[in-house]
Amino acid sequence: MENKSFRPDFSNPHQNAVVGEYWNGDLDYAYREGFKQATMTLLAAATSESYFDPNTDETVYVYVDALVYPICFNARHFIELFLKDSIRTVSALGSNAKQIDVDPIHTLSTLWGHFAAAIARDSRLMERGMPLEEVFKDIADVDNTSMTFRYSRDLADNVHLSGHQHINLGVLGDRLRDMFKQAEEFSVCLTVLQQEYAQGTFTAKLHRANIEDIAKRLPPYEKWTEELNPVKEAICNQLKLSSNDFGKALNLIKRHREFSALIGLELPLEGLPEDVFTRLARVHAGEAAHDVITKDEWLRLDAVMEINRLDSYSEEYDRYLKRISAPDYEGSFSPESIARNAYARNQRLYGGLVKLGQRTLLASLAEAIPHLAEPMKTPPKHTDEEISALTREIFSHFKCSRPGSEAMKGDEPGEG
Repeated sequence: MENKSFRPDFSNPHQNAVVGEYWNGDLDYAYREGFKQATMTLLAAATSESYFDPNTDETVYVYVDALVYPICFNARHFIELFLKDSIRTVSALGSNAKQIDVDPIHTLSTLWGHFAAAIARDSRLMERGMPLEEVFKDIADVDNTSMTFRYSRDLADNVHLSGHQHINLGVLGDRLRDMFKQAEEFSVCLTVLQQEYAQGTFTAKLHRANIEDIAKRLPPYEKWTEELNPVKEAICNQLKLSSNDFGKALNLIKRHREFSALIGLELPLEGLPEDVFTRLARVHAGEAAHDVITKDEWLRLDAVMEINRLDSYSEEYDRYLKRISAPDYEGSFSPESIARNAYARNQRLYGGLVKLGQRTLLASLAEAIPHLAEPMKTPPKHTDEEISALTREIFSHFKCSRPGSEAMKGDEPGEG
């Protein structure tokens, strides 16, 4: 028998909410966002002490003394979901991932303990996560177990909130808005770090950015015998590393295409001879057919340019090349398109070769096609506000994809 209350109505499709397995985005995010939006909507109604009902064309008056309970409940439940989702995601980062079963836990103080322990592995998560502690603990002090704002009395029939005479929704609203913003920035950071950790460039003590910073501070490889020890001592003291920890970082740097270039080493790309750019120039000038460059070489050029993308890591080169070279790859192979992309103004070849640490091929590119080997001019630096707005926009698109209303339905660290 059809449920007459929970059903679609395609005469009014914009009110058909996509739910459950039919939602094609991040369902956990949708739940969190829903409780956040409910909180903000009720706060807005409380501020105006009314709301407009489009079904009756009437203004309905509301009472802050009543709205305070669903406002606080929704905000608290957002926090519970945020902590659980974050703990799961952070715990899965890197090798030897250990998942914590947080589903049965509803106590905010316990969840915060798991959250703080999980983010301690990465200073960037600590920087964005720990500022949430104060407001989270404020709410936990009042409603640690999700009972206070759901029921007027506890199991012993005592009235909840006996120690509070007033809750100012203006004060609370300001705190919650700041909290929602901080939580979103943490989630954006975590989404970015998921991709970073997926590259496998980390150790038990160091994340990828740590290792890159170490590589930038090291002397050239040929001078390590004379100059490495004082640099090693300074780095180990700063990052609290043992000699063994530092040695693991050095080994990873030497095996990493991008980071090895920072110490003067080069790990050449196989299958791209130095004369490939001379042949590319002849193809572009119409002096030679596209088959003067082999299919394997075209694919490798395509992979180099793919790595130039802003959100790509140098470690992805081999995986991308393997995917587009596979016999069952369903994408098209178009030397003409690859050649056009190589000559595009965004300097894809140059940027990819730089990211991959290919100084020999860069020299060959400069000789064969000089204008493609020139660095792009640095665009104006965005302000913090612009960067924050951009990340929120990217995150909303990444997390909130929604089908049309017609829809009915850690490994071990690797090498770069």
